[in-house]
Amino acid sequence: MIRPIIKLIRTLQSNANPHEVAAGGALGLYFGFTPLNHTHVIFLILAFIFFKINRAATILLLPLYKLLYILGVVYLADGIGSFLLIECEFLTPFWSWFVHAPVLAYLDFHYTLVLGGIVLALMLTVPVYWLILKGVDAYRVRYRDRLNNWHVTQWFKGLTISRWLFSWWPKG
Repeated sequence: MIRPIIKLIRTLQSNANPHEVAAGGALGLYFGFTPLNHTHVIFLILAFIFFKINRAATILLLPLYKLLYILGVVYLADGIGSFLLIECEFLTPFWSWFVHAPVLAYLDFHYTLVLGGIVLALMLTVPVYWLILKGVDAYRVRYRDRLNNWHVTQWFKGLTISRWLFSWWPKG
């Protein structure tokens, strides 16, 4: 329970570029708002590996995005996917071509949950990126020194077990 909190604080206090933290959080949207049992996840994992993002931000925000997905975003994503795949008849030729294209067919966009989740994540990428970027900047300017000067923080850093934990915890 304490390890994710420590990792979050280290991510916020590290010298990581705030844009990388925000990009990692935005990439987490795509993992969180789509089902993870389709082949499009391979492309998301490749993006996770090869793009210069803060991977800790992606991993730490993924449970939040999945919780939102379970609590109701799934219905919104299904509605968006159904609208685009079924109700928009003028898109039928495009989807017919897309499903039969060599590499694009493996993205599983013919499933309403996958397409709706990707479209919803696309719509939320810029606002989430901006919110995380502003949040990291605000934390580093306003709250980092306050958090480090709290008596509880000083007490926790002085514990033998926390010093041992921090010595073994990966940096970054």
